[in-house]
Amino acid sequence: FFRRLQREKELAEAAARGPVLCLYVYEPELISSPELGALHYTFIHESLVQLREDLRALGAELTVRVGTMPDVLEQIHREHSITALYSHRETGNRITYDRDLRVADWAAERGVPWHEWGQFGVIRRLKTRDGWARRWARTMSKPVLDAPESIQGYRGILAEDLRTPSELGLRDASQVDVQIGGERQAHETLDSFLEERGAGYRFEMSSPVVAGTSCSRLSPYLAWGNISVKTVYQRGRRKSKRSRKKRSTSTHDGRSPSARFNRASGGTAISCRSSRTSRISSSMQ
Repeated sequence: FFRRLQREKELAEAAARGPVLCLYVYEPELISSPELGALHYTFIHESLVQLREDLRALGAELTVRVGTMPDVLEQIHREHSITALYSHRETGNRITYDRDLRVADWAAERGVPWHEWGQFGVIRRLKTRDGWARRWARTMSKPVLDAPESIQGYRGILAEDLRTPSELGLRDASQVDVQIGGERQAHETLDSFLEERGAGYRFEMSSPVVAGTSCSRLSPYLAWGNISVKTVYQRGRRKSKRSRKKRSTSTHDGRSPSARFNRASGGTAISCRSSRTSRISSSMQ
């Protein structure tokens, strides 16, 4: 299951090895969970509509099923013989973790290799937290991958239609003025935060009046995989560096802030940096 199209190593790896079946499963356990509702599945539906369009443009199809994992995999395996599974490593709740354990057992019993890649820097079964920050930074600094130029989609299997929340038996969401799901919307939201809305984040993030605008608004896109933490981190770092460079070269009298400080202090050898930190940097680091 690919929750976003671009910058996914699992999609690139699978596409390089032959026909690919891109699968999304509506799981009854999650649908009936009190942690999820119509609002979540509306966002998921919007994301899947866009993902399906993008996959079709590359030559593949988004196959949809309703059922329990790994029963869905078993049915597909019997009819089409799965040779390998490719996915990210989901960081969810107990339901998704138990599902992952069942899928791992199923794959091992059938001799089907399951290739997983982390997405949030979370490391399961870590014996000690020592060195975790370095590992996280190393992971987030790796290159962001683009989508494959084309995908050889697997043929001969019914794709089925996407399900709306009402078709899943959920009541319509009552909330209004909510964010729309999709990768393009995720990148537009990140762009507006880095270039415009985030300018006052440091001072406005706690205000009930302006926080809704000044905060990143990226949480749902990160949670449902429309954009990766790696992408946000690297874009934020680049913006921070540009902001620092711009401040270091901008002057009122043609000299750098440190030069003006040294002259005012009588030429004393003092190393000085502006005490102001990048608002974007402080929000992203």
